[in-house]
Amino acid sequence: MKVAIVTPWYGRELIGGAERLAWELAHALVRAGSDVDVLTTCCRSFLDDWASNYHRSGVSNDGTGVVLRRFPVDTRDRVAFNRANTVLTTMPRISLRGDHNVLDAVQTRAFVNENIHSRALQAHLSEAGSTYDAVIFVPYLYGPTLSGVPLVADRAFLIPCVHDEAYAYIEPVRAVIDAVRGVLFNSVGEEETATAIYGPGLLAKSRVIGHAVEPVPPPPAPIAVGSFAPHRSRYVLYLGRQDSSKNIDFLIEAFRTFRERRVGSSLQLVLAGPRSAAHSGDGILDLGAVSESAKAALLTYARALAQPSIHESFSRAIYESWYARRPVMVHGECRATSRAVEDAGGGWIGTTLEDWVRMFAAVDESADEAVDALGEHGWAAALDNGAWDVVARRTLDAIAMRLAPPAGPRIENLVPLGDAGIARYAQSLTEALNASGADAAVSIAGSAHARPNARTIAHVNGASAPVPADIYVAHDGELPAPAQGRPVFAPSHGIAAQLEEAGIVARVLHEAVSPAQWQGLRPAHERWLDGKDVLLSIAPLGADEARRLLDTFVAYLGFVRDARLLVFSEDCEGDAYETLLRERAELDLHNEVVIVGDAPAERYAAYRAAAVALAVGRPLSVASAVTPLWFDLPIVALGDVTVMETIEACGIVADTFDARRMAALVRIVASDARIRAAMVGEGRRVRMRYAPSVVATVVLEALGEPRHTTQTADVGGG
Repeated sequence: MKVAIVTPWYGRELIGGAERLAWELAHALVRAGSDVDVLTTCCRSFLDDWASNYHRSGVSNDGTGVVLRRFPVDTRDRVAFNRANTVLTTMPRISLRGDHNVLDAVQTRAFVNENIHSRALQAHLSEAGSTYDAVIFVPYLYGPTLSGVPLVADRAFLIPCVHDEAYAYIEPVRAVIDAVRGVLFNSVGEEETATAIYGPGLLAKSRVIGHAVEPVPPPPAPIAVGSFAPHRSRYVLYLGRQDSSKNIDFLIEAFRTFRERRVGSSLQLVLAGPRSAAHSGDGILDLGAVSESAKAALLTYARALAQPSIHESFSRAIYESWYARRPVMVHGECRATSRAVEDAGGGWIGTTLEDWVRMFAAVDESADEAVDALGEHGWAAALDNGAWDVVARRTLDAIAMRLAPPAGPRIENLVPLGDAGIARYAQSLTEALNASGADAAVSIAGSAHARPNARTIAHVNGASAPVPADIYVAHDGELPAPAQGRPVFAPSHGIAAQLEEAGIVARVLHEAVSPAQWQGLRPAHERWLDGKDVLLSIAPLGADEARRLLDTFVAYLGFVRDARLLVFSEDCEGDAYETLLRERAELDLHNEVVIVGDAPAERYAAYRAAAVALAVGRPLSVASAVTPLWFDLPIVALGDVTVMETIEACGIVADTFDARRMAALVRIVASDARIRAAMVGEGRRVRMRYAPSVVATVVLEALGEPRHTTQTADVGGG
């Protein structure tokens, strides 16, 4: 495969995260057998003048097989750029909301047009872009990416290195995310952050490729770092650039508070990394920038590593610490680092100052064995993360799957005539199989339209005529024809249990619910992003259920007056629509109760604006239950068969209806960040059962076909 990597600055000596990633990945891709061109500018580094050409333009080869092509940078209006950039860097976090554009048109043009640019690099992409199988852009927010992606969109892949920052919310970045063929993430946490910003449609074309870190070898013998002897000290280590963007001030304040409360503690905070001014205080030792050997000693003997930054897509320091078998402390508002620690069990997660004071106390007071055990968990996670050659292979696999999924088998889903529920299930399975490279279709059982030489999946119920097939999916508790040793599936655990009672062993094959339907959408408007609590009804409604829903919402208004209820018009059956309108008028809730239209952008706006999904109506469909999970919406629901099957593990389920009790449950979920985070985290795991590639893989394996996986949403999205 011939690959280009486009990045603003490039060189082995550069220390920025994206710069190091580009260098390491380029060389790993060469070792994996790819032809690699690096397309970059003549600018020296991020810290230099972006309009200054330090390197000579032209083509060179570093002897490892990487072809380096440097292009001169353009002149730029620094003042205009800095004005726009200042707006972004000083923007309060409360302004960063979902699909809201954070810059006006003038500021947006200044940020994009006066960014680092190279017309010569763009010309090369225009003229020679088609000679590459794939063009990888690293990272997302600079000129070469913003202007380069549209030139090669059909083969463009983005490694965004994104975190929850104002830059990620500007419209040209959203356009790049929409345009690229695929998005490759450093970590699951980064993917979750990006999904929260850009919506679940992103998951249909994303893959977590990971990010490798080479272990730092421990020193052969204890060494001193200046006058500091790490092997004789008890300390928490901070490793990295010391500036406000890394939340260093928060870390120091938390440690000072800890020392004020525990004056007898010998625990120190050791800071190691470049800084503009030294930090000081009781128990704080600022070593400044240190050598590699000093870093190795500091990691080896530290009690733990502190990573307080909330702006990371991946933290190299965390994995270096884990390779040294030392646990880590991370900030709960950084999804990339907190998810890594959560999954590994390799340390502590805290959000508030008090959380961090308690974490320092835990590091100080815990037995050595307990601290070491956390470090061992981290070490196992670091080993599992893999080396750069593994990351390169994942990258090439992800690119290949997006460009040309492998040709899978021809598969015919045979359905009985007249059963809409079975037809809907079979259609979702067909789409999942096609997304995984198969050639699948739906046809009526016994019709002449079934294609010859196809593998067959018979969807049957108790009234079905016997149909020979390679696989059977029994949609009720009966299997009319003997399976004759063929694999048998059921769409739910309940039906699988019924079949088991009849002596038939069936595996569960969930209905596929894909986030791909939301890809590229923008909300129709921002009317519902005004700070009110937004509740979204997700259940079908008759007239009685509509009254029950309004009773619940009125009870909720007793807790929170500034709230809004969104109801999909599509869910209103029979007299429900008229009932909602009439009782809304009687209650004078014209502005609070909103009927949402059927247009995809309108429905998308509702899902994106909602804080909690509420189901107090008729039984849910699988799609209605699972779709909110793709939007990270916690669900409060009355129990029914579908609810118990799909969301019981991640939602709050009530056995009986009581309006005030339901409203209280919704209020708890909407207001308690810890409960909400736990429900969202579990929801990400639950939704994976219904992810198209997971469902398709089960079928392909049952058919004896090789596994085809195309969607990271389905693999890495939770």
